[in-house]
Amino acid sequence: SDLTEKFTLKINNNEYDLVFSDSKASVVISNLTAGKYDITVTYSNSSYALNNATSSVNVYGNVVTNETFFDYFINGTLADYVPEGATLDFRGKFYSHDDVKFDLAINKPINMISTTGDAFIDLNTTAGSLLGENPGSCFTINNGGSGSNVSGIIFHNTQVWIYDAHNVVLNNISVIVENKRVGSGV
Repeated sequence: SDLTEKFTLKINNNEYDLVFSDSKASVVISNLTAGKYDITVTYSNSSYALNNATSSVNVYGNVVTNETFFDYFINGTLADYVPEGATLDFRGKFYSHDDVKFDLAINKPINMISTTGDAFIDLNTTAGSLLGENPGSCFTINNGGSGSNVSGIIFHNTQVWIYDAHNVVLNNISVIVENKRVGSGV
């Protein structure tokens, strides 16, 4: 067919012209943050069936900073659009405090790394009980996160729980506790 007509992709009121090669359309968009977006594709030749097709697309990158953290973790667990097997590259410092809480539960198999070697996660864990049934904020890999790999991360004043999970690899991590009641009853 004749693909000389104009195809346009629209995401959040931004329009992008599609480029054709080998009968496939593509466009490079580099300024989207992780999340779910509604998209519309329009074709200027109305004689074809494709005329304002609407769908949605899930976008995820792989660099997690204290500014992009909540794009990847919703209510403390991995967002639906982060696929199983994703590699998340944590960079910088993550300090939980009264204004910002970084709850961190791995509920699907991922690879958690730090290519910059500076991932420092302080969830400010304060155990609510000496028996361990209320650990407070903690880093958890639960059963859904079985098969995950965590490498090159520093956990500070953060309880690290591997809960009902299997085939989890922890490599080159540090867990440092200073002046906190972390791990009580465990």
